[in-house]
Amino acid sequence: MTTSPSLGTFTSKRMRLLKEKQREAVTLATDKLHNNNQGEANKDNLVLNFEGVPVAGFSDKQKQQLLELIGLFVDNMRQGHAEIRKTSP
Repeated sequence: MTTSPSLGTFTSKRMRLLKEKQREAVTLATDKLHNNNQGEANKDNLVLNFEGVPVAGFSDKQKQQLLELIGLFVDNMRQGHAEIRKTSP
C-alpha cells in the first residue's frame, strides 16, 4: 500500500517555489484566529473580493504545479465532471 503526501506537505513545497512577492500575495493569513466562513446560510449571491496572486505572472513551471494542485481536488470527481472543471474559466 502506498501513501501520498498530505495536502499540507504538498502545498508547503509548492509555496517555496513561489517568488517572495507571490508568497506574500497568496498567504491570506498565517494564523486562524476567527471563524472566517463567509459563504453560509442566508448569504445567497455573496460576492467575494479577489484575493491571491494572478496566475498570469506565474512561470510555466509554476502554472504546471498549480494544475497539479488543482488536480488533487478536481480529479476526485467523475471523469467528465473533472475535465469540465479543469477547462472552465
